[in-house]
Amino acid sequence: MQTSQRSHWLLKLVVLTAMVSAHPTALSAKSSEYEVHSARKQVEAVLSKLDQTRLPADELADLYLDDAVILQPGEPEVQGRDAIMELMEAQAAGPELAMRHRIDDYTQFDDLIVVQGGVTGEARPSDGSGPFAFATKNVILFRQDELGAWRIWKVIFNSAPADD
Repeated sequence: MQTSQRSHWLLKLVVLTAMVSAHPTALSAKSSEYEVHSARKQVEAVLSKLDQTRLPADELADLYLDDAVILQPGEPEVQGRDAIMELMEAQAAGPELAMRHRIDDYTQFDDLIVVQGGVTGEARPSDGSGPFAFATKNVILFRQDELGAWRIWKVIFNSAPADD
């Protein structure tokens, strides 16, 4: 991805984060406590399913909207369900992963959920070398699909060595 495109995405993320911070009561009065609870449970289920890294690539890709985008450090933008499925297939061919997503901050709007969190885990390369720990921080945006299910729309994350 070109530097200007990445800068554009980062600027959008900063603006969205500022909007979320400025509006702690992001939901309208029409949103019930049940809807908020149900949406959060759906988001938690999606993240839990992502942790099951040995699921078929198409099943993992189904967690994303058709126009989803993943921004990874040092990699080109992954855009659209087909590209995301290719990414999942490539990851399945790589080291065996054990990981767990966490939610540090959850903000829900009527038509958007913003999750700030991270992933910790361990990778076991197939070459027999020892496992290594990893950790990321991320922002994941969820939108509802045409059936009302919350699915991943945008992901941006960084990578960092795991704390020892």
